Amino acid sequence: MKIAIILIALTLLSGCAAKNTFQMYETIGKENYPAVSLIVNDGYVYSDTTCHQYGCTTYVDNTSLFALNALRDNDLFERVDINNAHAEYKIIMKFSRHNADSDGMVFAKLMLSAVTLFLFPVSHEYTYKSEFTIVHLDKVIGKYAYDRKSEEVSFLFKEPQSNKQNAVESIISNLMHDVKESQTFGSSTSQALSENRL
Repeated sequence: MKIAIILIALTLLSGCAAKNTFQMYETIGKENYPAVSLIVNDGYVYSDTTCHQYGCTTYVDNTSLFALNALRDNDLFERVDINNAHAEYKIIMKFSRHNADSDGMVFAKLMLSAVTLFLFPVSHEYTYKSEFTIVHLDKVIGKYAYDRKSEEVSFLFKEPQSNKQNAVESIISNLMHDVKESQTFGSSTSQALSENRL
């Protein structure tokens, strides 16, 4: 009996990803966009290391990785780099998460999670906000803004950034849909071609 409980606990400790409930946008038709560089939050990646008696744990914000993978998975760009300030085309992304709860409620929920060793599911309401500026040779060719409201549950058996990953993937699919609709890259590439001919 004890072995069965231990096996179930080890299975659950591997973490469960949250189901993506955000709207995804499908880009119909194959586009061929030029190579771009993605710059998320000015290239800053938040990380935090916490040490205690039995070792240390490190949290690294994966927002830039989620956005980079989502752009590459669209297979619309010739290449997608990260934090290349000298690229001809750049997608500059500002991303943030806002908690709908008051500071007191956030602290109370944190204490509840700590006291129960994160075994008790605690609900949170977040809003993920993102602003995109698309630049060609230091000239802005497109601006877009999106937000996603998310009701999340945090506890020991859930991957901590899976809801954020789902929100970023939804936002990137929304961006790609809008970029195609507004022909953001098409207008700038045709303008560049005409300038080269002169």
